[in-house]
Amino acid sequence: MQVVRDPSLLSVLVDDLAQLKIGPPTYKNPLPEIHYEVVDDELGVENLLTRIYMLSSSHISIDLETTGLDAQDDKILCLGIAASPDDIWIVTEPMVPHLKDLLEDESLCWVGHNAYQFECKFLEIQYGIQCRPRLDTMLMHYCLDERPWGHSLKVIAMNYFHIPNWSVDMDMANLSRYHKELVYKYLAYDCYFTWNLVEPLYDEMVEEEVDHIHRDILIPAARTLAKMEMRGALVDQDYLNQKGDELVRELEELGLSLAISAGDPTFNPNSRQQVQRLLYDVLEIPSDNRRVDKLALQSLKHPVVDELLEYKLKYKLLSTFIIGLLAASGENGIIHPHFLLHATVTGRTSSRAPNLQNMPVVAGPIIRDAFIAPPGKGLLEVDYSQLELKIAAWYSGDHKLQAIYKKGGDAHVLAASEMYKVPVESVTKEQRYHAKHVAFGILYGRGANSLALSILHCAPNEAQRFINQYFKQFNGLWKWIRKMQRQALRQGYVKSAFGRRRRFPAILSERRSDIERKASNMPIQSMASDICLFGLIRLEEALDPVDAEIILTVHDSVLLYVNPSKVSYIINLVKRIFEEEVPYADEIPLTVDFGVGKRWGSLTSYERWVEDAYVESRS
Repeated sequence: MQVVRDPSLLSVLVDDLAQLKIGPPTYKNPLPEIHYEVVDDELGVENLLTRIYMLSSSHISIDLETTGLDAQDDKILCLGIAASPDDIWIVTEPMVPHLKDLLEDESLCWVGHNAYQFECKFLEIQYGIQCRPRLDTMLMHYCLDERPWGHSLKVIAMNYFHIPNWSVDMDMANLSRYHKELVYKYLAYDCYFTWNLVEPLYDEMVEEEVDHIHRDILIPAARTLAKMEMRGALVDQDYLNQKGDELVRELEELGLSLAISAGDPTFNPNSRQQVQRLLYDVLEIPSDNRRVDKLALQSLKHPVVDELLEYKLKYKLLSTFIIGLLAASGENGIIHPHFLLHATVTGRTSSRAPNLQNMPVVAGPIIRDAFIAPPGKGLLEVDYSQLELKIAAWYSGDHKLQAIYKKGGDAHVLAASEMYKVPVESVTKEQRYHAKHVAFGILYGRGANSLALSILHCAPNEAQRFINQYFKQFNGLWKWIRKMQRQALRQGYVKSAFGRRRRFPAILSERRSDIERKASNMPIQSMASDICLFGLIRLEEALDPVDAEIILTVHDSVLLYVNPSKVSYIINLVKRIFEEEVPYADEIPLTVDFGVGKRWGSLTSYERWVEDAYVESRS
């Protein structure tokens, strides 16, 4: 039944059935006996170096054991190296710096598992060693299986080699307290299986024609994102504390008002049962299903519901962002978010600690204002304009949509003009906003009910009229969407222009509409993400840190620290790279917008920034 509810789990079921064919766990392949050499003095280092260069291995795997996951604060315990299944070394922490020349030797094919955003960060931060792996088994596996889970080294090795788990019960925070031999053997297995996974994973990538995604996108992107993570971003802790105090007071007032409405001094706005009781029993709001999710609440017209939605928004701002950013920033006010390349099925980059992609739309500037430029620097935001819709125009070949962008027009204004039957010059900001969300709703497969409740605030039949009008206006887009949907149902997958795949292993009638929605969205979102990644990679390579440094990326935008005297130069550099040097720039009319200032949420145009700077200098 779980597979029926979520067909992406079918491949997990297939893997489990394959394991059953092998037999019960006792009949699995046993863990191999491995031998390793401990390197704890300079003579051992010399022997290791001699042996590695004598072997001329096709690839060499590395892995670290550390006291934790934070490269800024936790410590390295030991480094593992495998040049073959029979040549494994465990290097104790004092000897790791002696391997700098070896680890930085780019003539050797280094391989790791999530290496750039773990091992490489630890090595660079703590020893100044800049290792540049060519292969990463986690990212290789992600090329073959786009699901956000199942990419851990042990899961992959267990599936490919039918061996038991070699994990031991170790608390990472107290890893240094364990017996060294236990840690060494565990690390040796990590290196052994990382080494052995390279060949089967690489062969599968070549067979599925996705090896270029690993080589040209994921590896350089991982290297770039790791640099951004190490730099971190400065937040204003005083501002966060002030906003936190304000939100606490506002939540107390809202909570009191809601408690009065409920007639219960202990009313908890975060309790599903208590909210149901308030809305449908006390207030007697008509409902067939007593739903209290955000979409359902937005459809209810009542002042108490408005208070409840405001409470939930402010509670999220306080708990998720204010408290989360303060906890992550530490004493120096710098946060080091972790960017994920393998956490979405489309390839879109995500982040955690904090999750910047999940920032509320309306209240987003309040949180973004916490991100500030350090002394002597400014902030520069680069944002692709209507990227996904331009990509949709390119995929579909819709002549009308393409003509708008070739002329530098605004498709949302034109769509709003048709939707509301008003001249283009009379389209209001609200009408354009609605047209924009109808467009993105179509690209993301949202139905009339969802758009009506959450965006348009109208009857579902009116929302459906807007959708029909949009498809009539851009009929080529409609035809392409239907083509992608049929293709997914017929062949079980769709591909982006860069070759990424979105697989649908179970084509079940109960999930047909869900598959169709994902099939038309994936090529667009995936291509947009990869264009942004190419721009990010190229920009990182071109920037002089004295002039500017990339610190964050959110969806189609990039945030940089910039030397105020270099803003004009950096803008021209970014325009050249993002609009002219990324793939498909000669076919899609790419444009980027810029914002400049000291706080991320209060950026202004470059022209306004220059004007303000001039006035300030004259005063």
